[in-house]
Amino acid sequence: MQVSEIKNKWSMPKVSACEVGKKSSHCDLFSSGYRAGIMRSGWKIGNFWYFHALKSPKGLFNLFVQHIQPIFEPRRRDNGFAKMVAAYWAPDAREVVAAKFLDKKKYEEELRRLFEAGHSVENP
Repeated sequence: MQVSEIKNKWSMPKVSACEVGKKSSHCDLFSSGYRAGIMRSGWKIGNFWYFHALKSPKGLFNLFVQHIQPIFEPRRRDNGFAKMVAAYWAPDAREVVAAKFLDKKKYEEELRRLFEAGHSVENP
């Protein structure tokens, strides 16, 4: 689901009485009236979703690939970026990937052995 689709499903955030009603003298830089304008502007231009995407590595990756990278490299379709940033998924990303490949190889060998021996999963 695209950011714009998610934004359209939600209504605008509630704003303070200072913004909606008469502005009184207490609606200054530290009041909710001033913040409501910033909130409304952020909601309108999409800041809200960008800041929430920063909390999730997958969200941040998708945000970059779908919205930021096309601004700088609109025709890029290969997965070079994914290969480049894969090392930064976790401090031990290479070890995790290597372990997953080893697990897959062991699983395939065990599966092949069972099929060659004529065993079924239900009747080992």
